[in-house]
Amino acid sequence: WAGYNPSDGYIWGAIKSPGRSVVRIGKNFAVDIIEIDNLPSSVTGSLGYVGDISTDGIYYVRGGGTTFYVIDLNPESATYTKHLRTGTFSKTINIHDWAFNAVDGYLYTVEQKTNILYRINTATDEITSLGVVPILSGLSYTYGAVYFDASGRFYVSANQAGTVYMIKDVQGLEVGDTMESNLFAFG
Repeated sequence: WAGYNPSDGYIWGAIKSPGRSVVRIGKNFAVDIIEIDNLPSSVTGSLGYVGDISTDGIYYVRGGGTTFYVIDLNPESATYTKHLRTGTFSKTINIHDWAFNAVDGYLYTVEQKTNILYRINTATDEITSLGVVPILSGLSYTYGAVYFDASGRFYVSANQAGTVYMIKDVQGLEVGDTMESNLFAFG
């Protein structure tokens, strides 16, 4: 996983080796590897492959199952490059990427094969099912890349087909609402 950090303008990501480390990629692809030394001892290798950075520079990376790690990547913070906490989500979901929506500050993801859109509250660790995405109904894809535009439209890319789907205004959805979704692009 790699993503843009709005608090410092760098690309950051978890890496396999050395374990317990993140990588910061800057101008001309210069790389800095930073060990997060205050992670729990149970973390022996890569932090995970699902992650994103909030608008205030906090990195949420899923370590597998319901476990996730929170790391401060805001250079203005006193806890810069420190593990802030380990969390446990309220349910297990089978996902391969998630993204922060800058409009409402929540993480969103779509589960593999069930095609359910989830909203994740990183303050409470609660996961809310918003229902099956209509355009994805009946498909059996892995969604390895998800992202937002500035208006809160959520884009979901299917690994197997390369197609990109769009869900409109996820920040306004409540449980039971009808989602507006469509095919956005062919890969």
